[in-house]
Formats: sequence, structure tokens, C-alpha cells
Amino acid sequence: MIKEISVSFGKKTPIKESFLFFSAILIVLIVSGIIDYFWVKGICSIVLIGVFIAMFIAYNYVNHKSNKKDAILLSIIKDKLDEQITFYISKRKHNIQEVKRKIFYQDEGTYGRIIGTFVICVFSDKSVIEYELIRHLTGNKEYYELTNEAQICKEKERLKAVIPFYTIKNILNNLSFSTETKLRVLIIGTLIISTLFAALFFLIFTHFDIMIICLCLFSYIIIRCFWNKFFGKLNTLKFINWIVYTPGIFLELFFKIGQPAVIIYGALFLPIIIISSIVWIVLTILHFFISTNIVYHTQLFIMLTILEIICVHVPCIPQWLIKNLLFKNWKNHKYEKYKEQLALYVISPKNYNFLFSLLYVMFLSVNAFYQLEGHSYLFSADFDNAILKSFLVFLAFSTMKQKSKEMEINSKELLVNIKGLFLHDNDIGE
Repeated sequence: MIKEISVSFGKKTPIKESFLFFSAILIVLIVSGIIDYFWVKGICSIVLIGVFIAMFIAYNYVNHKSNKKDAILLSIIKDKLDEQITFYISKRKHNIQEVKRKIFYQDEGTYGRIIGTFVICVFSDKSVIEYELIRHLTGNKEYYELTNEAQICKEKERLKAVIPFYTIKNILNNLSFSTETKLRVLIIGTLIISTLFAALFFLIFTHFDIMIICLCLFSYIIIRCFWNKFFGKLNTLKFINWIVYTPGIFLELFFKIGQPAVIIYGALFLPIIIISSIVWIVLTILHFFISTNIVYHTQLFIMLTILEIICVHVPCIPQWLIKNLLFKNWKNHKYEKYKEQLALYVISPKNYNFLFSLLYVMFLSVNAFYQLEGHSYLFSADFDNAILKSFLVFLAFSTMKQKSKEMEINSKELLVNIKGLFLHDNDIGE
């Protein structure tokens, strides 16, 4: 039985269209580089971002056309294919179900010349079969003939198309590590990617004028609202829809991927900034009212010491800042609950203790190198000394608090002995 699909080709082949597209991008990059070098500095960075967006749009457009063609082809052969798959399942001993079906084009060479077309079907028992679609080309139309016999799929390229071999889950399962180690690797990788996206977003804001960025965002919001109102539902303008919606997709992608890093670093460092600012304000008020002249390195020593003691030994203050100011759960969205929980988890006293210890290890290492190698200081003698002394006080306070738990104090016995100091000699017998 022959199932046909008629496809008309345009005058331009895909190779010519790709060549014209990349030639246009190359010309734009060369012209923008010349303008950047001789006239307007920074224009090349903006053009590079635009080229990246254009390539993303082109890729999605081509991918959409390919998926649409595959969907049409699958819909045309659906009845015949369903009959053959039902017959295949009836011959199996175990009760299985079809999970997925996909069109696969076998190509060869650097030009991607198609040498075979297959319908690949995946079943619940992980078995994979394929039916060949024999392609017949007549003029500007192509026809496909579906074969009747199913073959066991053995080619690796076709198997990869329906069952990816190198997913994150498969890689973690194949590693000979414990579950905890795999989870830590996954968390570290997620944080690295999230940090890179957050850093890139920060660099964009610092590299370009903030007013220009705000103007572009405001203009984009207006254009998108206008487009949604008048043209968003028109099916004939799908390609222009891609152009309009792609910047919003990129912004949402940046925010989503960079959100974990922003929450973790914000939860760690924003309480530090707020507490340090409050200590500095108190010192400034004391200087104004008492007229005491506290030098800057002494202010730094007091600020760092109080900050470290509060974050590690008085955790209720950073937790209050998180719950009521910085990452409060307003119960408007479901993710706000997890945002608050993540921030509270990060600012535990043990985590702050490790953070301060890590920062001081780095500072002591660099400071010692400067003093031994160049007989100089990292910042200045007073500045470095204030940082070191604040860490010593923090260590001494932590040790004192730990030793206080080992004190042998019996309140009742102590009170009896103190009371005995007030007894007179004639009361001893009593």
C-alpha cells in the first residue's frame, strides 16, 4: 500500500538559503567591526548579540518547518502504521505499548544528503523497531511508500534519535559514585551555570548605559503589548511572532537560569551588607553625639567583629531579615515558598562559619605572600591588621562560647554558697 505526501520545493535550495543567511551575517559583522574601530565604540557588541538572536530565530524557524513536515507525514501514514504496530504488538509474548514514534532521515556527507527515511517506534519494554519510507521524487513533488515489515532498529544514530545515550541522568547513573556525590556534582554544575548566566546579565548592565537598557526594555514591552493586542493571534505572521517574542524568551531564560545563583549569593551577602551598614551608622551617630574620633581601621575592626559574631552566633537576626525583608514569602506564587526556604537554608550558622573561615584563609594566604615576597601589605598596615584582629576576636568568641558549655556550674549549689556568705556566726548552728 502506498501512502503519499506531496511537497513542493521553492526555487532556492536549503544549501543556497543557508549560504545567503551566513553570508549576510558575515557582511554585518565586518561592517559593524569597521564602524566599531573607526567611529562608534561598542557597536560590535550590540551587533553580536543581535546576530546570536538572529541565528536562534533562524534555527527555531528551520526546526519548526522540519517538525511540521514530519507531523504531516506521520498524520498521513497514521492509519496504515497503526495497523502494522497493532499486528506487531499482537505477536509479542508480553503486553507492551507504543511510547514514541519519530521520523528519522539518514544522511551522509558534509552536505547532509538524505539516503533513507525511516519511521522509528519505541515501546514500553525499551524495544525499538523501524519501518522504511521509500522516497520517490517526481518533478517538484515527492512521494513516500511505507514498507509492511518491521525491522529491529540496530543503527546507533537512529537509536540516539529516540533514546538519547548521553543525557545527564544516564551519565550520573553510569558513574561509580554514591548517590550523595552524584547529587553534589549536579548541584555544583547547576550553580556554576546559574552563576555564569547571572554574571553575564550583570556584565550587560555594567557595560552599557543603564538609561539605554531601561529605554530598550520599556520600548520592547510597549511593542510586545501592541503586537499581542492587534497581531498576536494571526497565523499568517508566525515568523514575525518569533522575532517579537524571542527577546522575551531570552530575558525569561536569563532570569530562570540565573535565579538560583542570585538567591544563594543574595541570601549570603545581603544580610552582611545590611548588618555592616547598621553598625557603621551607629558608629557615625556615636561620633556625632559623643565627638569621639574613631579612625577608619578601628571602625573596620568593630564592624567585622560584630558582623561575624551576629551571623554565626546570633542567627535569628539574618533569618529575620530573610523572612521579613529580602526573600519574604508573599504567597503570590508557589516558587516564593521555595525561594524563602532556599535562602534560610543557605544562611545557617555553620555555612556562615565556613564562609568566614574560607575568606580569612584566602586573605591570610595572599597577605602572607605579599609580606614574605615583597615586604608589603595587601591593602595597608592598619587595614590588614584590623582584618586580622577581627578574625582573632571572632575565633576567641567562638572558643569562649564553646567552652562555656563545659563549665561546671550547679545553680542550686552556687546559690547556697552565696547565701552562706550573709549568715552570721550565731546562725551557723542553725
